[in-house]
Amino acid sequence: ARVEQTPPDVSAFLGALGTQARDHVRTVRRAVHALHRRDHAKLAEARNVGSVDVLGMLDPPAQILAAAGRLPDFLFACVGGGSNSIGLFYEFLGDPGVKMVGVEAGGRGTTLGEHAARLAAAAGFSGARPGVLQGTYTYVLQNADGQIATTHSVSAGLDYPAIGPEHAWLADQGRAEYTAVSDDAAVDAARLLARVEGIIPALETAHALAGLVERAPKMTREQVVILNISGRGDKDMDILSRYL
Repeated sequence: ARVEQTPPDVSAFLGALGTQARDHVRTVRRAVHALHRRDHAKLAEARNVGSVDVLGMLDPPAQILAAAGRLPDFLFACVGGGSNSIGLFYEFLGDPGVKMVGVEAGGRGTTLGEHAARLAAAAGFSGARPGVLQGTYTYVLQNADGQIATTHSVSAGLDYPAIGPEHAWLADQGRAEYTAVSDDAAVDAARLLARVEGIIPALETAHALAGLVERAPKMTREQVVILNISGRGDKDMDILSRYL
C-alpha cells in the first residue's frame, strides 16, 4: 500500500479527494480501489455508503419503536458530504410524518468563504448553485464565475464545498429541511453533551446537536427525536481545547 499526503492548504476531506483523483489520472491503466465514507460521488456509491451507515445504526425504525412505541417526529443529523445523514434519512423516507433535518456548517458567517452550507440559503447562507465537482452534479459553493469557493468549518468533516446528490434531491423535493449552525454553537453543543451525558461527540455530530438545541424551544415534551451521534470526539480534542 502507498500513503499519499494531502495538500496542507485545503480541508482534509477535499484534499483527500483531490489527491485520489490526481492519482487515478496518473495511473488510469491500473485497477483502482477507492474507499469513501461520503455520498457526494456517483449515485450507486451513495447508496452503498448509505447502506453501510444504516447497518452501523442497527435498524433505527425498530429501535425507536421499541423505545418509544412510535416513529419519531424529527431526525437530526449533520451534513458534510452527507453519508451518515442519508443513511438515517433513507430508513424513514416512506414515513411522511417524520421530519428530516440536516445541519450544515455555518462556520464564521453567512458570506461565501466563511461557511460550508450548501442547502441553507433560507437561513441566509450564500454562494451555492447547481454545478459539477469531482464528477457529481449537485449544489456547489462557487463564485459568480463558477470557480469553486473556499469554505470554512471548525469541523474538517463538514468543510467541503459540495453536497451529496441525494441530499440535493431531498431539498428540491421539500422532503428534508437543511439549516446551518455556527462554529461557536457547535462547540457549545459538544460541551453540553459532554457535561450532561458524559459523551464527547465529534465536531461534525456537535453541529447536529446544536441544530436540535436551537429547535428545542419550539418543540413539545411529547415529541420524539432521533439525533444521530455519528462520531466520537477524541479526534477533535486539540481543536476543542482551543475553545474551552
